[in-house]
Amino acid sequence: MDNININLSLSDEKTGSAKKQQRDKKSRRFSTKLISFFSAFLIVSVAVFAINISTINTVEAKSQSAVHKVKKKKYFRRSHKSRRYKRSRKIRKGKKRYKVRYKKSSRYQKGKKRYKKSRRSRKGRRFYKTGYAKSKRYRKGKERYKKNRKKRKSRRRYRARTCDQLSSATLHRKARPYHGTISHAARKYGVSSNFIKAVITVETCFRSGLRGTSGEKGLMQLMPSTAKRFGIKNRFSTWENIHGGTRYLSYLLKHFNGNKAYAAAGYNGGRGAVSKKTGPKFYAVRNYSRMVMNAYRKFTPRLIRVKSKKRRARKKNKT
Repeated sequence: MDNININLSLSDEKTGSAKKQQRDKKSRRFSTKLISFFSAFLIVSVAVFAINISTINTVEAKSQSAVHKVKKKKYFRRSHKSRRYKRSRKIRKGKKRYKVRYKKSSRYQKGKKRYKKSRRSRKGRRFYKTGYAKSKRYRKGKERYKKNRKKRKSRRRYRARTCDQLSSATLHRKARPYHGTISHAARKYGVSSNFIKAVITVETCFRSGLRGTSGEKGLMQLMPSTAKRFGIKNRFSTWENIHGGTRYLSYLLKHFNGNKAYAAAGYNGGRGAVSKKTGPKFYAVRNYSRMVMNAYRKFTPRLIRVKSKKRRARKKNKT
């Protein structure tokens, strides 16, 4: 029994010491946490305080520098006034005195009198103008001027906007250097030379080095597809260009049964833009064919009607 009691007492002592140790450990942990928290709080507060002090110092320094600058400016202004402002003031005072003296002088008074005289004369001229505008003489002159103006307008030369509106003499003069090649092509392909000239007038007005926006080149503004079709290599050479253009015109004349207006429209807009029954489908193509026919009429010689002897005799008998 004694042994059992001794063993129980020893076990109780052991458990009590273990519990004490655990409590000590917990207290230590808590104390360390408190110390770390307080230290962190102190560090943060010190940092915030330092930042606030630095910002306050910077603001104060800026304000002081601004005040210093303003003071400097004021000082410089005062110094500037003290040196130059007084001189300028003296000069202004002298100018005022000079003005007063000049107004009292004889020279100023003479100039004033002259100005008044000229003013009166100017006023008189104005009144004269208004009086003359109401007179009969002025009205008659105005009417004559209007009549002469109408005559001058009618005498003004007519300026052609397009090449087909030029006179026949000028068109013949422009076509003269290309006459040989045009006549040769006309004989070869059975197209009238005047019709070829008319097409050239509307296309380029006899300027060989022109180039269009959609790839056409030369005198007759051949497209690359038509040049390939008729075997033309250099479209800028006048001989090849005119021969290729006349060949295409002969093909169009055959297609439209010799109708020149339709052939001209087909040359501009293509064969599909012109129907055999109704003619050109679009306004631009129609306008082009009109221009070509107008130029063709100017190239063809007009027939001069000669009155026969029988007609003259009839007229005499009637009278």
